[in-house]
Amino acid sequence: MGGNNEAGPLARICIPGMLVFGTSTVVIQKIIFSLQAVGRYGDKHAFKKPWFQTEAMFVGMMLCLVVFEVKRCLERHEEANMQESLIEKPGEKGTSHWKKYIYVLAPAMCDLIATCLMNIGLLWIPASVWQMLRGSMVIFSAILSILFLKRKLYGFNWLGIGFVTLGLVVVAVSCLKAKTTASTSTTSEELIGILLVVAAQVVQASQIVIEEFLLKNIKADPFLIVGLEGFWGTIVCSILLVPIGHIPDTTQIGKTFHEDTIDTFDMIGNSNAILFTAILYVFAILGYNLFGMLVTQSFTAVHRTILEAVRTMCIWVTNLFIYYAITEKHGEKLVAWSAVELLGFVFLLIGLFIYNKVIKVSFLGCKYPEDK
Repeated sequence: MGGNNEAGPLARICIPGMLVFGTSTVVIQKIIFSLQAVGRYGDKHAFKKPWFQTEAMFVGMMLCLVVFEVKRCLERHEEANMQESLIEKPGEKGTSHWKKYIYVLAPAMCDLIATCLMNIGLLWIPASVWQMLRGSMVIFSAILSILFLKRKLYGFNWLGIGFVTLGLVVVAVSCLKAKTTASTSTTSEELIGILLVVAAQVVQASQIVIEEFLLKNIKADPFLIVGLEGFWGTIVCSILLVPIGHIPDTTQIGKTFHEDTIDTFDMIGNSNAILFTAILYVFAILGYNLFGMLVTQSFTAVHRTILEAVRTMCIWVTNLFIYYAITEKHGEKLVAWSAVELLGFVFLLIGLFIYNKVIKVSFLGCKYPEDK
């Protein structure tokens, strides 16, 4: 594989780590939604708390600040005579610390909105479908890059986007036609879930464009950036949880976005399973971000694309294993429409690989930048 010459031993750690923790985050997320406990009013119900899940994700990201500080202390210890260069690495001079903190706020808010939408969508659709639908981000990021970053797309990019679009349609149809989980979601709820996840990818694509626009001249450690996004996300999400709890749940909007925070903490206090799973989720998020950063630093964006595709398959296989080998209360089961979902996944995979030049095509006039 590509990357630096020292990536061999590191690859044996960061690649499996990213896959394990990346799979765990989604699987745990779906499981915790189905756990039950006694709540605020003495009734026992499922822990369907997408806003709490969002805050837990940001707490996990915020823990990257601890990793950043540990890393910086180790560097200071190893190079005591270069303290100034370690605090602000080459290329960072002249960049105020407050700019880093403020500039990260905008993408953090995009991440907050996108994560909330995705977590609500996960309530009603299978985890594998949820993960596959996230592939739609390549469509919106490409469009926004053209509009705001004046980036040029080539024929192979558009071909890849075409395959991704086809795959998304097939996956969505398979979700609406099949019942692959033990959930009692109606077709309309599944449709809302699909639309929310796709809408979240528009916001997430905006986040990528904003990050590239705002942070291109801000040189900072990746762990610091992730930690600061978690910091801002945790603060804003904590503030939002109070008014969200007062949204009337008698309307469709209320049913979708309402969340009783007091009920949330009562359920956590009454259930060790929910408490343990929530803590596990926080550290899974931390692990996924850490190993994901190591993969990005050691290899290339192409490798990251391949691993994300493998991660999608790992999530599906893990949920099948849970359903058939552990308990039918969780996981996903195979039905006739699962074959259609697999076909959609193949189209998605082909599209992402063509878009990222993992698969190169020479027909339909597709040319590549390096061919000039």
